[in-house]
Amino acid sequence: MLKESMMVLKNSTTLITFSLYNNNIGDKNNKSIGDVFKSNEPLFVLSLYINDIGDDGCKTIGKALKINTTSTNLNLEVNNIAYGGSKEVGESLKNYATLTNSYLI
Repeated sequence: MLKESMMVLKNSTTLITFSLYNNNIGDKNNKSIGDVFKSNEPLFVLSLYINDIGDDGCKTIGKALKINTTSTNLNLEVNNIAYGGSKEVGESLKNYATLTNSYLI
C-alpha cells in the first residue's frame, strides 16, 4: 500500500506537507519517500516521526534534500539514525536557506 501511495504522490505538483507518523517505514521503503521528496518542489514539511528509519534511509533523504530546497520543516525524530545518516543530512543542510525547523533526535 505504501509504494502505491508513493507512486501517486510522486506525480503531484501541489503537495506541501508530507507526514507519515508512526508507519514503520524502515530503510527499505525509504527510496520511495526520497523520490516523492525530490519530485515535489513545493514540499515544505516532511515529517517521518517514529518510522524505524536508519542510516541508509537517512542517506536517501539527504540526497533528496540536495534536490528539493524548499522545505521549511524536517522531522526525523525517534528513528534509528546514527552518525552516518545524520552526517549525510547535515551535509545536505549546510547551505539550506529555507529550513526553519529540524528535529533529528
